[in-house]
Amino acid sequence: MPLYRSFKLKKSKSLYIWEIKEPLKDLEKEAALSLNDEEKLLSIKSAQRKKEFLASRALLNFTKLQNTEIKYNIDGAPELDSNKYISITHCKNFAGIAIGNNKIGFDLEIYREKIFTIVPKFLNKNEEFIYEFDSIIKGLTLIWTAKEAIYKAISAKGISFKNNIIISPFKNEQKKGFAKVYLNQKEMQFSLNFMIEKKFCGTIAYID
Repeated sequence: MPLYRSFKLKKSKSLYIWEIKEPLKDLEKEAALSLNDEEKLLSIKSAQRKKEFLASRALLNFTKLQNTEIKYNIDGAPELDSNKYISITHCKNFAGIAIGNNKIGFDLEIYREKIFTIVPKFLNKNEEFIYEFDSIIKGLTLIWTAKEAIYKAISAKGISFKNNIIISPFKNEQKKGFAKVYLNQKEMQFSLNFMIEKKFCGTIAYID
């Protein structure tokens, strides 16, 4: 079982990451699928997407949650049929889930040059501190994962990554941060936990 990493955050939040190395048939044995999951798996055409889907289900085995099934609401966001919240993420050869008692968002991304092409869509002027980082690609990707994680936690349509979600300044290799979200004339503050790896990075977002 290639569990890449798992750890618990404060206030009953936990994180699990799977490194996808095994063939599809082996992953099918690891994942306990519900009838809904089996139907969804059949609808997925890409072999890689199938692996990512199965890995996210296999990770549920490590949560110790009993009789838990992942479902999707009308907005396509994952939900648990228990009193817990879940966020799911995938990137090349990795899948991850985050579990919490309150709304939580989790995103992983590999480092790619194409991040520069979407900077105008998500980077606010107040976040240009990121250009002082040792690796601008890593810094920009981390900002993106933070905003994507917050978006998953909020699950609100029409939100602007650039104008509605503002990441507070943080230093190179810093493990924690904060962000403010301005939505419907209200302000929300999110706590962020950063994960910075050699090939990818990620962020967990939540309200304390």
